[in-house]
Amino acid sequence: MLAPFLQTSQVVVKNPILRRAAKKDESHAQSPEARPSDKSPGVLTRYAASIVLTAVALAATFAMLPVLRYSVFIFCVGAVAVSAWFGGKGPGILSSIFAVLAVDYFFIPPVGVLVPASPADLIPAFIFIAVSVGISSLTDSLRRERARAVRAAAESGRSAALARQAANDLKLQSEQMEAFAADLDALHRMGGILASELDAKTINPTAVRTATELTGAEYGAFSTEFKERKTIRSDDLLADPRFGDTSPFDRIAPGDTPVRSGLAAPVVSRTGDVLGSLVLGHSRTAAFTERHERIAMSIASWASVAKDNARLYAAERAARSEAEAANKAKSAFLATMSHELRTPLNAIGGYADLLEVGVHGELTEMQHRDVTRIKRSQRHLLSLINDILNFAKIEAGRVSYAARPMIIADHLPELESLIAPQLKGKELEFEFRCRDPACAAYADPEKVQQIVLNLLSNAVKFTDRGGRIVLKCRAHDELVMIMVQDNGSGIAKSRLNMIFDPFIQLDRGTTSQHEGTGLGLSISRDLARAMGGDLIAESEVGEGSTFTFSLPLRPKTRPASTVAQGAQP
Repeated sequence: MLAPFLQTSQVVVKNPILRRAAKKDESHAQSPEARPSDKSPGVLTRYAASIVLTAVALAATFAMLPVLRYSVFIFCVGAVAVSAWFGGKGPGILSSIFAVLAVDYFFIPPVGVLVPASPADLIPAFIFIAVSVGISSLTDSLRRERARAVRAAAESGRSAALARQAANDLKLQSEQMEAFAADLDALHRMGGILASELDAKTINPTAVRTATELTGAEYGAFSTEFKERKTIRSDDLLADPRFGDTSPFDRIAPGDTPVRSGLAAPVVSRTGDVLGSLVLGHSRTAAFTERHERIAMSIASWASVAKDNARLYAAERAARSEAEAANKAKSAFLATMSHELRTPLNAIGGYADLLEVGVHGELTEMQHRDVTRIKRSQRHLLSLINDILNFAKIEAGRVSYAARPMIIADHLPELESLIAPQLKGKELEFEFRCRDPACAAYADPEKVQQIVLNLLSNAVKFTDRGGRIVLKCRAHDELVMIMVQDNGSGIAKSRLNMIFDPFIQLDRGTTSQHEGTGLGLSISRDLARAMGGDLIAESEVGEGSTFTFSLPLRPKTRPASTVAQGAQP
């Protein structure tokens, strides 16, 4: 959602300072004023100047000849120096040669010819030439060094100007980056606040307050009437033809205060519906820039996400409340129906007992067999109803636990008598290995017996005739393990997690169908977890199953009666 803001901001970051400096360096390099030292006289001009200067020196010598006598080259030395300074070494040497020839012709006897009267007359000329060459070389070197110094000074000036410009650009870039970082940090904090806000009533004020602070707007509001799909920014609302005499921005200012600058960013939901607009205003014209527009768009995006989250959260809470109400109604219905069914079933069992003991006369063998079937069916149906009632109580959190220290060996042996008829009927071998007095736990003895009896009944039910069932106990760390092991048909690993779900009845055989509601294991695990333990299963197809019921050695909470709070499997 910050993509437009970040993308446009990157344009600012991509403006390199050195690119501007390089362009200015190019313009300096192409400008004639930037190369004053490169403007030197032409070749003809320099050599012509040397001849003119030499002629001037000769004229001065001719005028001062009576005074100079043997120093006829005195003015020519100056001409050579000026020629070399003005034109370089070549014009200086030309000036010296021209001066020697002219002096020899006009001033050294015999006058009018270039041949001297004696070789001694050539000595001053040679001395002058040597001195002139030296002066020309030195002067030319000085001239070149001066030109280099001028060029270096000009280059240094240009570099200093570029450095100043680069420093100014760097400062501007730094200010822009600081503003960008501040905006990004503020948007990040605001986004975190809005993302965690699930109350729809506080989303609009938070978004408006943040947008007003970051853009410097004087007025701000969230409008559900202004539903333009595009962001609108106006530098002068009074002159903007899109609004005419009145604009929706006037409604956000108190009283008759005019709003001259306007900025509106749409808040669009995930489904594409425009929920409203974040509207900002200012009494000054052109108060909002592209940066402010990006900020407003980013805040509007955050607000749209927050509104969608709040709406989904409200819908989820409503659905959860409805589900909880339906679950409570279901539990109340099951508890009521189970209670209503138990009353006539108890009456049926009582009357069957009266018939069996012969209160109304002796029963024939056929009648006795029928009464036995009635009692067996009554006990089975009562067991099913008790399972449903226990399940409803657990879900409603109305099961009480009288937990206390108990020795496992003192409470489990009596269970064998309860399953003895089933064991005998299927010719099953039962082994009891739970006599160690060290196996003590902190639990409700009645609930422990209920869980173990349910595990033993399941083992009898799903073990083939002639099989074997083992009940054993052992202490492990801070827990006591009670294990019921059988060598029945076993359960596939892919279905092990399903057996603890309510109303799930797995047929572990290939052809047999077993009675039951499928609540026994679910109830047993809920009871075990409510007492601080657990119930898990291990099984291999064709090898049998082992159910391990664990209990804590010591109480995990205060040693008092507790009430289960709807423990779930």
